[in-house]
Amino acid sequence: MKLEPISAFAPIENDETLYRAVRNDPRFFPEDGKGGRRISSMAFNDSKRRPSVDRALFCPAGAVETRSRFAEGSGALALFAGEVRGLSAVHGATGAIYGVDAEAVPLPENSAHAEIFGRPPFDTEKLFERIKHSLSRIAVISLHPENLFDS
Repeated sequence: MKLEPISAFAPIENDETLYRAVRNDPRFFPEDGKGGRRISSMAFNDSKRRPSVDRALFCPAGAVETRSRFAEGSGALALFAGEVRGLSAVHGATGAIYGVDAEAVPLPENSAHAEIFGRPPFDTEKLFERIKHSLSRIAVISLHPENLFDS
């Protein structure tokens, strides 16, 4: 039996790893007060409130591939799709509950491309900021930014 390759448009499974490239900037990895660094919510900034990630399934070189598409010296974060989908936030004014999801959004130059988004779409910056904080807590550093952690 011949296995068909998985389409880049296939739904993202909960056990999939997602990579996020992050600029080599201390604002994205501030000191944690214990001699180390933490991941800032700024690492998930996105003007459309849909942070881009890469599906590890389509990155044969792993997080290095994601980092190579970004600025030189960048780092890469890793998240599990199931943990991303476990996040939610409550809209302060309406009480509406916003879930978080991830979907494949392949690009001509990057078949691994996907986006994290809100269900319903995050409609305020305050709500999106809460989600970014949650994302920063579940993310782990897969590749450290070059030289940032030497200081």
